[in-house]
Formats: sequence, C-alpha cells, structure tokens
Amino acid sequence: MDETNHEEQAQPGHVGDEVAPDPPVTADAPVDRSRTGWILAALIVGLGLIATQVLVLLGLSSTRGDIEDLNAQVAAVDSAVGTLTDDLSSVAADVESAEEGPVVEGGPSSAIDPPVQTAPAGYLPRYEPGVADRAVGMSMGTIEGIDGYDEVATSVDPADGTRRVWMIWAHWCPHCQAELPELDDWYPTANATYEAELVTVSTSIDPTRGNPLPEYLAAEQFPFPVVVDADNQMAVKMGVSAFPFWVVTDGDGEVLLRTAGRLSNEQVTGLFEQLDALDS
Repeated sequence: MDETNHEEQAQPGHVGDEVAPDPPVTADAPVDRSRTGWILAALIVGLGLIATQVLVLLGLSSTRGDIEDLNAQVAAVDSAVGTLTDDLSSVAADVESAEEGPVVEGGPSSAIDPPVQTAPAGYLPRYEPGVADRAVGMSMGTIEGIDGYDEVATSVDPADGTRRVWMIWAHWCPHCQAELPELDDWYPTANATYEAELVTVSTSIDPTRGNPLPEYLAAEQFPFPVVVDADNQMAVKMGVSAFPFWVVTDGDGEVLLRTAGRLSNEQVTGLFEQLDALDS
C-alpha cells in the first residue's frame, strides 16, 4: 500500500500536536451592533442635556437683563418722585410765604379775646346731627307766619312763659305725612294732660311737589296750631336741616333740645313730661 495513505491528514488549525493561532480580524469581520446603539443613545442624551443647560443659561441671562431693566425703571421713578416732592415743598413754601405777606414788626399791644361768631339775635345755627348742638342754651326769636286755617297773620313768642315743643314739617315730606296723623290722635289727650304746648310750623312750601298744602290742611283739620312759613324764614331762624324737625324751648324761649327725624308718640310724650317736670 502507498505510505501516504497511512499518514494522518492535518486538521485545520493544528500543526502537528500544537494549536495554531486564531486568524487575525480583518475589516470584513462582523461588528457588535447592540453595543454601538447604546453608545449612540448615550451621545444623544448627553447632547440633549448640554442643550438644556444652554437654554437655561440663556433664560437666566434674559431674566437678569429684565431685572436690570426693571431696576433702572424703578430708579427713574424714584428720581421723578424725589423731584416732584422737591417741587411740592417749594410750592408749599411759596404759598406759606404769600399767606404771611410782608413781615412788619409792631410795637406793644394788648391781647383781647377773639370775637365769638354767633347767628343774628333770635336765630339758631343750622342743626348738625352727630355733634354737640350749639343752639342749646340760646334764645329763639318770635315765630311769625300765617295761621294754617284762618289764613291770617299770626305769631308765637317763645319767651312768653309757655314751654313748647315745636315740630317743623313740609307737606311733601313722606315722614311728616306719616307722623302728623299720629300726633292728631295723640294731641287731644296730651293737650288736656300737660301744660306744655305743641306748635307746628309748615315750611318749604312747593306746589310742584304734590300734596298741596291748602288742600292737605283742609282735609286733615289738625287740632294743634299750624303756622305757615311762606318764605322759609322761620325754618332759617330755627336752623332746620331736615324734616320732620323738633325744637324744645322753656318758658324763656331758651332752647333745651333740637333733633331731626320722626319721633314716636311715646318719645313726644317723654318730652312733654320732662318739660312739665321743670317746675318741680
């Protein structure tokens, strides 16, 4: 037999009994694509983070610029306010100087009490609700007018020794229209009980406001006196500021109380009781 048939055939990768080295990797060798994908993803994420930081830095830069602009505007306003304050101070100084007028140093003088500002004799100051009434203690002058029923001149002297409760009303006043009938019912008994007298004064006459006074008086026929103040002078004399209006005087015509607004019959009774108690 041929000797060549008895020889072992060489196996790939072996040289005799030794292991042959691995073949070198060439350009055509396969690449691990999964690892490459992770690297690309990491690069994309990194670039995204860098872009975000750049945007944040740009935003902060813009915000700082806005704050600087705002601070500049505030500084400008402060400057304008300061200038305005200086101008106002200058104007105030000029006004004060103008009010003072020329400075003249006078010689010795004698001090006197300042003059007291008062209403004309017999006139009461206008009533101001909510403050101390300056009319209390003052003397009210004679009330003159036209008798509401006889239509003749009439007058009532508050200082004739009779204590009185005066009610001043207007024919168009809804509060007066509600109160007068109540006094109508109250008066007959009160007139027989108390020494003080109720006198009413109708004023502020205005035919254009409805409920004409002559027709109203003719229909109602009030039992108490009604003095018609045709020219509103008595309302001025009493210091009337609202309707209905009340004045209480003692026998000397001195004002004890004034008030404005509707009073109940109980309140009116209380006024009469206090007036009668002045003798005790």
